[in-house]
Amino acid sequence: MRHLFPLFRLSIGFASLSVGILCLAFVFGLVPDRDQAVLQGRKSLSEALAIHCTAAVQQKEVDTLKETVPEIVRRNPDVLSAALRAADGNILVEVGEHQAHWDAAQTGPSEAQMAVPIALKDRRWGTVELRFRPLFGQGALGFLNSPAYRLLAFVGLVGTLVYFGYLWRVLGKLVTGDVGAVPKRIRATMDTLSEGVLILDKDHHIALANDAFARIVGQPAEKLEGLNASTLPWVRPQTAEEAPAAYPWEKSLKDAGNQKGVVLGLQTDGVRPRTLSINSMPIVNQQGQPRGVLATFDNLTAIEKKNSHLRKLMRGLKQSRAEIRGKNRRLKQLANEDPLTGCLNRRAFFAELEKHWQAALRYGYPLSCAILDVDQLATINEHDGERVGDEVLRHVAATLKATLRPSDRVGRYGGDEFCILLPHLDLDEAGRAAERCRQQLAASLVAGRTVTASFGVAAVGSGAEEPAVLLEQANQTLATAKRDGRNAVLCFGRSPDRATRKGLSLSRP
Repeated sequence: MRHLFPLFRLSIGFASLSVGILCLAFVFGLVPDRDQAVLQGRKSLSEALAIHCTAAVQQKEVDTLKETVPEIVRRNPDVLSAALRAADGNILVEVGEHQAHWDAAQTGPSEAQMAVPIALKDRRWGTVELRFRPLFGQGALGFLNSPAYRLLAFVGLVGTLVYFGYLWRVLGKLVTGDVGAVPKRIRATMDTLSEGVLILDKDHHIALANDAFARIVGQPAEKLEGLNASTLPWVRPQTAEEAPAAYPWEKSLKDAGNQKGVVLGLQTDGVRPRTLSINSMPIVNQQGQPRGVLATFDNLTAIEKKNSHLRKLMRGLKQSRAEIRGKNRRLKQLANEDPLTGCLNRRAFFAELEKHWQAALRYGYPLSCAILDVDQLATINEHDGERVGDEVLRHVAATLKATLRPSDRVGRYGGDEFCILLPHLDLDEAGRAAERCRQQLAASLVAGRTVTASFGVAAVGSGAEEPAVLLEQANQTLATAKRDGRNAVLCFGRSPDRATRKGLSLSRP
């Protein structure tokens, strides 16, 4: 009932306005005044009867008035009574209960009774008295007998009912909180928006769908109205890991709050779903209770296509960068490593030697270098073939790497020669490291034969002023070890005896 009160107030206001306009029409004389016309007719009737009575008196035919006056009264139903009163007050002719109806105390004419004098020879002979039915009823509500008041009352009452019916038809559902009643002007406004708009009732049924949303769905807006918005073919968007637990309009109704930027997919055809960003807000009544939802839909399909294309390009670029890094690593490997043994090639080994040489000079830590030569490799190649010789070289490289420290560097110096860079080791420590390598090689077999090597070791501080001199010292020591019987380790500046040159132990000074 509280929802209807605004409509009643509007209806009464419109009806009052109509009554006011009608009153102005009465004031300016635009509406015929029936009461005035009746009064004028009564005056005319009284004057005509007075003239008739005057003529009869002048002709001394007063008795004829007893017949004519009743007939005149009978023809006028508004006349209650009539009388012809002589100047001395005696009633000569009386029609109806004139004595009961006539108000002798009233001196002037009124709308209910009139008295017209009759003159004879310039003197008053008598009076014609007429008593009429009152134009207005008696009592407090007597004015309602007036046609003017009845017209105003009719316009006020009927106008209120008519206006209420019209307003109820147009605005009643809006006043009671029913979102289904959407005026055409609001629909036309919604159709001008570029984003999709839905107005839903509290049961999630579509009360309004604008043209933009109809284009997204691919159906006319009229066919969408009445459908449950949650039954449309919503899908999880490709960019989201999982679908939302509830649709945004459902959460807006449940929590009476706004939902912003919820991304959903809408499968409108068999190709790929449209990606939509959804905002929703509740529609509340006068008590603040949710009665529906207003939801807007931004079509992100074109943007999503561009993003998808960009993601593909990024994946391709990432893959290309990975391939380039792999190729760069391979190129660096090819540029720095010996393809047969996997050790540093001559150029890369010299670069490592130069770097550690400068660091050793700057920070004062020891640095040693060893050069080894595989014993009798030429004979192995001649008798067993170069394939076995290559296998021997790979075996020597693998044994050196497995025996030395991770910080040590192994490089292929020449055809059957290897260089070993030993940072932070002095000459004695480097000699012991070389001896371990020699022993590991002598204890293993390659293609059924024992492989041995001769080592020459030199260290910073033995007179070398540059890396090339250090290598030359190691190379000279290697030549001495090979000349004295091979399979031995010889340190620069040390003179081993005969036993140690042919044995498996480190030579001593």
